[in-house]
Amino acid sequence: MVIMPRRTALGTLALVFMALMPFPALGQVTETPTLILSENGLVTVTGGKLTTFRSTALAALEALHREPERVQRLRENARAFAAACRRAGLDIGSAAGEAIVPVLTGDSVRAVALSQRLQARRINVQPIIAPAVPERLARLRFFLGAEHQPEELASTVRAIAEEFAAVCAATPASLVRRATTA
Repeated sequence: MVIMPRRTALGTLALVFMALMPFPALGQVTETPTLILSENGLVTVTGGKLTTFRSTALAALEALHREPERVQRLRENARAFAAACRRAGLDIGSAAGEAIVPVLTGDSVRAVALSQRLQARRINVQPIIAPAVPERLARLRFFLGAEHQPEELASTVRAIAEEFAAVCAATPASLVRRATTA
């Protein structure tokens, strides 16, 4: 059970909540923990049996209690990354600069090629391509963290811009047309 105040934005905490919910295991259902979300967004968990996965989720929530400044650092990093992407001419759609920032590539061929080129530069980012999203909305999704440093963010944006320009120059128009009509 989740107990929340009237005005709450859950964001990616929903994944943590799912990890803490009961699930059928070999015909048995575990006890249900109670999650209490306070006005300041911190969560308290009471009751329920914990698996390793649930224990990890609970440890993440406890870290938020101990170090609420992590959320502020994450927000600052995400906003800085989104702003840097926009300044570099990268299309991030309507992203508000939250923990996940997309870079739209316009088609699946470019998304995959850009992801591979960035992997070669030790930047781990996965493409989101058709049919998961409409072809024209193919993208790379960047997951930001509180521990990223400003120079890491800046160098990543530079690498994205450089590699995206190279991918656009190297992608034959016939491949792009074929991908967008598929």
